[in-house]
Amino acid sequence: MKEILYKGEKADVYVLPCPYLHSFCIGVYLVAGSLYEDIKENGITHLYEHCVFRSIKKKYPSDFYELLTENSISFNASTYKEFVYFEISGLPSGIDLAADIVAKLFDPIELTGAEFQTEKKRIKAEIREESEFTTLQYFADTKVWENTSLANTISGYCGTLDKISLKAINKFRDDTVTKGNVFLYVTGNVSALDIEKIRCAASSMNIGKGGRIKDNVAPVPRSFGARPCEIHFKQSDFCLVRMSFDIDNDFCDTAVRDVLYSALFEGEDALFFQRMSEREPLIYSYDSTLEQYRNISSIKFQYEISSKNLERSFEAVVSILEDIKRGAFRFDNSVKKLSTKWALMRDEAANLNWGMAYMNRILGNTRLELTKDGTSLYKDVKLEAVKEKAAEIFIRKNLVCAVKGKKKSVDTEKLNIILDGLDG
Repeated sequence: MKEILYKGEKADVYVLPCPYLHSFCIGVYLVAGSLYEDIKENGITHLYEHCVFRSIKKKYPSDFYELLTENSISFNASTYKEFVYFEISGLPSGIDLAADIVAKLFDPIELTGAEFQTEKKRIKAEIREESEFTTLQYFADTKVWENTSLANTISGYCGTLDKISLKAINKFRDDTVTKGNVFLYVTGNVSALDIEKIRCAASSMNIGKGGRIKDNVAPVPRSFGARPCEIHFKQSDFCLVRMSFDIDNDFCDTAVRDVLYSALFEGEDALFFQRMSEREPLIYSYDSTLEQYRNISSIKFQYEISSKNLERSFEAVVSILEDIKRGAFRFDNSVKKLSTKWALMRDEAANLNWGMAYMNRILGNTRLELTKDGTSLYKDVKLEAVKEKAAEIFIRKNLVCAVKGKKKSVDTEKLNIILDGLDG
């Protein structure tokens, strides 16, 4: 499967044809998000995404959702820290409507004052419902990304949203929706004629030529790679643990990061699941993520634990990370999991679209090519390289550790001694 690039005057169009699929997916990517926002405008990208969605609906005389159904397509959008993703997917018979939506996507926002306030209310309701500011994740991220834009939230704050005007939204559009900050990725069952229709739609998009091109480079926190040896506490009646390890991408490439993450967290044979859930068991579930930017990354994980087993869980985490440093895991299986994931992704036009665009365009540090066995990205990764990078990453000065629980009942000194074991 070969990716084809069509250079555009306004936006480049990348196409990965999959004629064996029944569906297609057009992904329109706008490089924007909380990564590029200051505290006074935090949440403006997410609000803009909502306004785009609402504004598009008004451009069609009939009921928009019924029109989508009639044409066997769907239209969705999501905002991330570093980009906005607009997805139009469905059966090839809906290409004409899909292309028409693409052409109108970045037109000036034309909402009434009442409609604009409704979108604000939707977002504020989401903020209140999720109670993001009370979570351990938010608390820990303020430590990981200390005093940088990445410490802010994607949705912003209710008070900040109140101060954003419709005029400010359109100014944001003028400054952000510019050549170099927008690209299209097309996957699935698309003919040569379909591709031409999409390219014509891209050339009709309302995209400016000026503006700053954003590069997905994260602001580096002052203590990145030199973290103080402390445990951050948030008072609670139940116990949660969140750990994050800093990674300098200049010294650890994408493929090695993926293998490390896969070995630790992906699948039921992963080291974390086997030790923490199967062999002991200490926990019932966990959340993990590999947060990546062009220059730096972070491996993060979180789990709920009984307070009486808190120390045991710390000992288990240190043991797991020492195992991966020694190469005491099924390296071949970790690589196999990654290749299998990408091989199976070829069966889903939308997942393939997001994955390929993220790896090749948003991150852009490496070139991902799909093969019948998955991807060639991991074929040259060696166990020794993974062990070496694990030894460099999983050390105390790269660790931010946060605990939610009853501080009085926790022996902080003992926990710090356990974590010092990361340095051998």
